[in-house]
Amino acid sequence: MTTGRRGNYDWLEVELPFEELLTRNFGIVEGKYLAITTANCCPTHGIWQEEGGILYTPPISSVSDLRGVWFSEGCSGLAHPYNEGYVFDEPVKVPAVSQGNVFELGIGSGRVFCFVNFLGFRLSDESMKDVTDLFWSQLEWIRPAAYVASGEGRSYLVSR
Repeated sequence: MTTGRRGNYDWLEVELPFEELLTRNFGIVEGKYLAITTANCCPTHGIWQEEGGILYTPPISSVSDLRGVWFSEGCSGLAHPYNEGYVFDEPVKVPAVSQGNVFELGIGSGRVFCFVNFLGFRLSDESMKDVTDLFWSQLEWIRPAAYVASGEGRSYLVSR
């Protein structure tokens, strides 16, 4: 487990299954709204809305609300190893997910980048500084209450 602080955010990086991290820290998402940028698949029920590559949730009332999107086998039968979402106190629309190169396009209005998908992404790894600096810039721009993600054997929790 590695922890740190950057700006107004505390962060945790841990080798723990994503579901376990969120179960242990459910207060981070309970009653909140998620803007999910990377997930297993779209849920089969109609109360979640997709727009611009982002899946928006109603208020999360239990960890089971996230099953079928983050915690179970994906639509193809293979569990997606990368999950990423932004947590908000109120419903918020964020710009569409960009498939472009963040180093060419930069952080700013009109696009959101999925950082957990970067090969080797680690908040704790100084060799990822160029990527994590962009991540922190995006976080400061979007201003979520929290960020939750998992990828490459690690789970992340960043909260204001």
